[in-house]
Amino acid sequence: MRDCPGGGTIDVSGTMEGSIDRENRTGTLMSEAVIVMAGCVITRREHSITLTTTAPDHLQKTGEVTIQNREHSGTLTIAGSSTWEKDTGESDTCEINISMTVSPDGRSRTGTVCGREINSLTRLPRSNPQRGARWGI
Repeated sequence: MRDCPGGGTIDVSGTMEGSIDRENRTGTLMSEAVIVMAGCVITRREHSITLTTTAPDHLQKTGEVTIQNREHSGTLTIAGSSTWEKDTGESDTCEINISMTVSPDGRSRTGTVCGREINSLTRLPRSNPQRGARWGI
């Protein structure tokens, strides 16, 4: 469990399984996790928003990554719902369904967050030693 920047907590728990062949630099990792936010306060653009997930719809994360000669490829999905409340008094519940894909050429994010379409692609230069190493949200 970790503290959120403006108060509250976020907890990620689950499993990661797989096998890595260090000699051949290959392998596969699979993960499943539950993300629980309890009054997690985040401040953006001079306003704060409080996020809370509730059972049974805590955020569910699943994914699989394949490694081949230090190159990562795979997909990670986050789905569920969260309630939010702005410091202005606005509040609602929103659905989250995001799929993130990483490959040697870049990473993409697609899906919806609170009814808004997410569709982005980040291309990574071939000379970047971190290529495929970070998933990001």
